[in-house]
Amino acid sequence: MKKVYLTAIIVFGFAGPVKAGDMENLRGFDFGNLGIDKMAEMKIAPAPASQKESVKEAAGIKVGQDLIDKFTRVKNTLRRLRHNTTWLDSDMDRLERDARRIAGSGRPDPFFENSLRRFSSTTNGYADDARRIYMDIQNLLNIAVKSDKLNKISVSMELDARDIYNDAQFRIESSAMSLERTVRSVNPRLIGHNAHWTASDITSNVRRYSWKVRDIRSGARNLTRETQP
Repeated sequence: MKKVYLTAIIVFGFAGPVKAGDMENLRGFDFGNLGIDKMAEMKIAPAPASQKESVKEAAGIKVGQDLIDKFTRVKNTLRRLRHNTTWLDSDMDRLERDARRIAGSGRPDPFFENSLRRFSSTTNGYADDARRIYMDIQNLLNIAVKSDKLNKISVSMELDARDIYNDAQFRIESSAMSLERTVRSVNPRLIGHNAHWTASDITSNVRRYSWKVRDIRSGARNLTRETQP
């Protein structure tokens, strides 16, 4: 039966381009020379997968350890920043209480200005850390591929970035502005003549940190999309 079907396919394959008037000539054509028996036994190879599917499989499964390590390092750095800044607003609230205490007592505190200066340096460092992490994420976007493993890491980064962003927007910035207002209301003779400027620097550092954290959140979202298999 297979031979009949295959013969019919061959006949109609030849007949397609032949004029209707020449069909008579095909009747005498010897199809025995075509090796019908062998052709009927031939196996038809499956169609190759599309290029897109092949790329997806290669990208989603065969991901080198070096690329995984790069993603993991950035994820760990971002998580460390999240842990380090968890109590940042509480530290600023404590400094604000100290400023109020000094103002209420009317007694100078020579150590307050030093504490304020150290905290300004800390917030400046966090802003620089956030800038570096953002650049690292941008670099990952340039080499990101579709991968379950990379996507899992990216999702974790996105969650940390979201928490950091929420803390910066709704707690840290508010505490920084409140600290600056309080310090400016206190007599410089009591808390130090440069305390006002230092408190202003803290607010600027926190804002710079907050802006960069917003960029990190956006970059982490893009990274999750780019690695989604």
